[in-house]
Amino acid sequence: MFEISETTGSIVATDTQRVCKSIDAALLDGTALITSLVEGSRDSRLPIHTSQQLLGSTADAISLIISGRAKMADTVRTLGKVQAQSSLAEVGYGCPGGLGNESAKLREADVHRA
Repeated sequence: MFEISETTGSIVATDTQRVCKSIDAALLDGTALITSLVEGSRDSRLPIHTSQQLLGSTADAISLIISGRAKMADTVRTLGKVQAQSSLAEVGYGCPGGLGNESAKLREADVHRA
């Protein structure tokens, strides 16, 4: 059995949840950027080759964020296994579920600004 203090468990849980929310926020920002690039390219009459370069590199960056999210999901799964075999097995820290209410409110505010 692993001996992990409740303070350490709480810090790791909080940091893990923060990272998961940040990754999802980055995905939302990336998709907003894609929209902005499409609209901006159309409105400014950029050549399709130039706008394609912008969209392609942005999509590649978003794809890397998605890959990172998958790795983070693996980390969360492993943390759960460690916790189950530790002195904190009965402690409930919750599960990083992605976006919280704060992010949803930010998205809603963005929609109303547009």
